[in-house]
Amino acid sequence: MIEINFSQTGDPFIDAGGMVLEEYQQQFTEATLWELVEQVAGIYINSWGKKLNALFLNSKITNVSVKKNLEETMIYYRSLEHPSDIKGYCKTCGYEGDLFAAGRNLFPLSGSGKFLNFHHSFEEGSYLCGFCIVKLFFLPLGIVMLGGNVALLQINSSEVKKLWKEKTLAENWGHLATGSSKSILKSSYSNPTNALFYFARDLIMDMQEIQEQAGNQPQTLTLFHFTNFGASPDCSIYTLNQNVFQFLTKILVVGLKQEWNRFVNLHYRLSKGSKADPITGIVVKVMKDQEIEQEAGEYQNSRNTIYQSLLNGYSITRHLMQQQENDFENKRETMFPIMIAVHYGKEILQMTQEQFDTLKKLVQGIFQIYGDSQADLEKALKKIRDANTKAALRKEIVRLCEKNYQAENEQALITLKEINFHLLGNNLYWGEVKDYLLIYFYELLHEKRIQLSDSIFEEELVDSEDSDNIFGSYTAN
Repeated sequence: MIEINFSQTGDPFIDAGGMVLEEYQQQFTEATLWELVEQVAGIYINSWGKKLNALFLNSKITNVSVKKNLEETMIYYRSLEHPSDIKGYCKTCGYEGDLFAAGRNLFPLSGSGKFLNFHHSFEEGSYLCGFCIVKLFFLPLGIVMLGGNVALLQINSSEVKKLWKEKTLAENWGHLATGSSKSILKSSYSNPTNALFYFARDLIMDMQEIQEQAGNQPQTLTLFHFTNFGASPDCSIYTLNQNVFQFLTKILVVGLKQEWNRFVNLHYRLSKGSKADPITGIVVKVMKDQEIEQEAGEYQNSRNTIYQSLLNGYSITRHLMQQQENDFENKRETMFPIMIAVHYGKEILQMTQEQFDTLKKLVQGIFQIYGDSQADLEKALKKIRDANTKAALRKEIVRLCEKNYQAENEQALITLKEINFHLLGNNLYWGEVKDYLLIYFYELLHEKRIQLSDSIFEEELVDSEDSDNIFGSYTAN
């Protein structure tokens, strides 16, 4: 009998299948390995109708020429106990001993048949040990269908990874118990970018229960969205890095979740006739002069500018600032929480507290210069808003320093050290400095209940000259 080693190999498919097998062995402690293989093969054949071509192309289960699927499947897997003509080191785990050729019938995206040149020396497949091949057989129970392709979520933390696999398996077992399991578990999501953020959200909520075991270990999520089917195998990889995950953790567990969801909802690219309410963030569809609230499932697969920007490394400070501006313009009773922008700056832009203090000090200084004069504050806001180059922003800061001096204020508006090390000469892109200045500006206007004329919002926001990526924002550091 093969004794499985559950150490991580680094291969996402084998490790995912291994975690499913490990969970099965813990649930069915009296069953032998081959009894578990037979049980799972029965699920694939009888419950799922052999619909595994997206994973195991022309395997003993999916090949239509194989009539006795279960019998031949068991014959093959039991043969892994016997010596092989091939000796060496397993390609994935490094085990030394008997090896077996694993093509696309056993190992997704590995190449075989017409793709022999994928392997060294025109080998018939990847040479794996029996342990890894058995692990791969359990893979379908640890993944989900996302749209037309299969999705595998890889997580760097073993505790969180185990949590994900337990939830996926529990849902599979639940469907099997009720007879409703007909194929690989289907996700309600079809957009892989959005799905990665929804998966992260769910994990963050669940992680609160296992925080002591997981500690503060940074999490990185990688979504493999792939198919092994036919002549067109394909795989797209989406990675949500640890900085973004940590940012989401901060805003989803400290009372900012509702406002973050509103912000995200306002950035879906909705279908014609649908819109998100700027005050509540509720998505509605306009039908015959009536607004009908939509369920999340009706729009959550639409492209989302915020998710795309975070995933692709583009800054969202412009969007955060515009949310503040829109709330101020719409006279929303509660402004968009500035702490979301602060957490974004700290976790993703790696801003220091000194940088935040300098930004706040500069804006507070502007209010000290002009007091509560609506006209003067409006002019100062407009000049910052209209700055479209680093030089233009620096020029406006210098002008404000002159105004501060003329007002005979005891404290300097900003020092040379602060402007060089905390604002325009540090890790921040100048456009992000401008956005944060405006965020704090609107926050203070709201706190002081100072209203501005509507004309300032009628003018389109001036963008930076070098803001040329597809999302109209800057590249995050």
